[in-house]
Amino acid sequence: MLLIVSDLKILCDLADFPVSYDVTKGMFSVKVGPIETESVNANVGESVVEKHTPSDQDPNLHQDEVLDIESDEEQNEFRLLRSERNRLEAELHKQTLQLSKHKQQQQQQQTIPRHEISPKYIVPDTNCFLSHLEVIQHIYSTSFLQLIVPLIVLQELQHLRKPISKSQKHLSSCTRAKDAYTWLMEEFSFPKKKILALTIEGNLIENLYRQDFSTVRNKRNDDLILQACVRLNGKWQKPDSDCIRSCVVLLTSDRNLRLKAVTQNLPAKSLKNFLNLMNISL
Repeated sequence: MLLIVSDLKILCDLADFPVSYDVTKGMFSVKVGPIETESVNANVGESVVEKHTPSDQDPNLHQDEVLDIESDEEQNEFRLLRSERNRLEAELHKQTLQLSKHKQQQQQQQTIPRHEISPKYIVPDTNCFLSHLEVIQHIYSTSFLQLIVPLIVLQELQHLRKPISKSQKHLSSCTRAKDAYTWLMEEFSFPKKKILALTIEGNLIENLYRQDFSTVRNKRNDDLILQACVRLNGKWQKPDSDCIRSCVVLLTSDRNLRLKAVTQNLPAKSLKNFLNLMNISL
């Protein structure tokens, strides 16, 4: 059924009627945006059907959705880039630490000189002569090594050979000291032998004639022996050399004396270990 314009205007005044009338424009329009509405030209009396799409009603809606999508994609891309950046920074930090450690190791290797041990002289301490005279005599007679006897050792053997007690242990020690001292003095009496005496200053001497066996009383004899050996060994060192060459070996069973020697770049061995090192069999 067709409604006349006047009747339609009356219905537009109803609150629940879905159509409203605009007096200034003389146009009818739907109150709630439907998909399809009719607009009637009151002056002409012609009805015109207009189709509205959601994008026509809100042109910014689709654009907002596109922006949201683009924003999510950019955020994901930023997150990936940030993650990759963090990974690269961690890798760079790791490589930097490894390079720094490698440089430190190289510097340490450059600052720590090489130590070459080429035994040429052996220096037994007093206890070696007392406890292993036969072994020292064997090395002296069968090897190329030269026997170095510190004057301090000769002084101690000279003093120990004189008995001051009647105990069997002391008399036995005196006998060994006497045997060692006698053998050494006999070897020094022959010219061009492989035996030399060593002064506290680190000097080698062949002849004991008029030699003073006195020592410095404010130092232990072991320290004086070590001092003489270190000075002798230092005579073969070159200044600014990256290699320490040791041709002097101190023979002692005293562990503390060996440790002191090592701290001063002087090789020190027990007699047993030295025999194994040089492959000397008895």
